[in-house]
Amino acid sequence: MLLDTSRSYNCISRRKSLLYSSPCFILPSPILEEIIKTGTNEQKDRALNTLRISERIRGQRHILSRMQQNLFLSSGSIQSHRIIYDMQNHDDNSFLPGKKVREESDPDATDKEIDNAFRNTGITFDFYKDVFKRNSVDDAGAILISSVNFGTDFDNAFWDGRQMVFGNGGGGLFKRGTLTATLNVIAHELTHGVTSNTADLLYSGESGGLNEAISDIFGIMCEQWNNGQTVNDSNWLIGEAIFEKGQALRDMKGAKANPYDKSIFSYKDFKKWMNVHWTSGIANKAFYVAAKEIGGHVWEKTGKIWYIVLTQGWLSRLGPRINGTFGRSFQEAADATYTVAGQLYGEASTEQEAVRKGWEAVDIIPKKEERPSILEMPSFEQII
Repeated sequence: MLLDTSRSYNCISRRKSLLYSSPCFILPSPILEEIIKTGTNEQKDRALNTLRISERIRGQRHILSRMQQNLFLSSGSIQSHRIIYDMQNHDDNSFLPGKKVREESDPDATDKEIDNAFRNTGITFDFYKDVFKRNSVDDAGAILISSVNFGTDFDNAFWDGRQMVFGNGGGGLFKRGTLTATLNVIAHELTHGVTSNTADLLYSGESGGLNEAISDIFGIMCEQWNNGQTVNDSNWLIGEAIFEKGQALRDMKGAKANPYDKSIFSYKDFKKWMNVHWTSGIANKAFYVAAKEIGGHVWEKTGKIWYIVLTQGWLSRLGPRINGTFGRSFQEAADATYTVAGQLYGEASTEQEAVRKGWEAVDIIPKKEERPSILEMPSFEQII
């Protein structure tokens, strides 16, 4: 019997995620805290400013969530609908989204932040549409809203449950203008929207680490797809060249990417109190190892396994209890991806063995779950 969750979970999750979503920042607060301790006076001041604004936004998440019921809009179209707003350096999120400056069919703007955000949200939309037959983040044609020029030297970007918000950087941490210019950063943030409309993973503990990893996984996948790269062509870096000092924000291969990076790459090192950006390294490395074992284009097999796990109820806290539990831990993600790989490509297939090796590389032994069969991804003709 087929488990038809490709549409029903989306509908359930859209309603629930509006009530429970929290802002998801690209830059973890521990990095800002470390800079406040060890940076130059200028870096300390700007990191303190970014941390202050970020914490204020987190504190206002419940107010924002109630507003989302009216502001999370879907066009119903299978064509991208992007709107870019300019915050004109205001940092009060109660004024979001700001002044409308560009949407579909408008010519290029004179501000690179506007044009970069417009271009990269479009690429991300096309990635989900062309590869996974998904119609925007909610699979119902959600309008992709972005606000640029948020704050002054604000070294962060975030998804607030209904839209993306970008600072300019240039505060001694991120290079100015790189947050909107880096495709896998934008794809990462938009994927939080996909997750909140499907698995709706809580943003803490193991669930939070999986949430962040999923955004990294589909962020790097989108970049590889856009560049036509194989798994061997990619450097697997999230936020490459955005730091003033450091190679990237995170390295999915299992290495430290910058002086402040505290990512872990073994489940044995996991502690419940750890920041979700650091614990995301567990699933990131598991995905990377599996992708390297399978080879080719990551979105064709490894990415398909993870997309099905994400969108067909395997990790959803809102879906049915299968085998008595909801899938929100690293072990359950390992079991789900291993099982789906077997259903897609055959038991003991090269692909299933690759998934097993990936999880074993981070000290998790996946096991097969007795679950309903998966669905192939629907075509747009089936959707409409």
